[in-house]
Amino acid sequence: MSPVALPRRVIAAHILLPYFSPGGKYVVSVTMGKDERRAKAEGMGTANVNGFHADLAVTLDLRNLPQGKYYLATTHESDRASYYYPLTVR
Repeated sequence: MSPVALPRRVIAAHILLPYFSPGGKYVVSVTMGKDERRAKAEGMGTANVNGFHADLAVTLDLRNLPQGKYYLATTHESDRASYYYPLTVR
């Protein structure tokens, strides 16, 4: 999977979650690594199920992040496991 590239600003992100992801509240975090617990940026949003997948809208403030490689993590409110996606902030 190639990384998503996002600019260093406040963004309104629209994320298509993996098939059969539940609807509900999610925390979306930007981290340095998959094992990193401290988020460099974080937002909350509510996913709506649309057929086999869920659509998640969230606002993230990336203005204070240096350019570089990160991970975008999505975590459902009732689950401790996160899905990670490569992210480049430019």
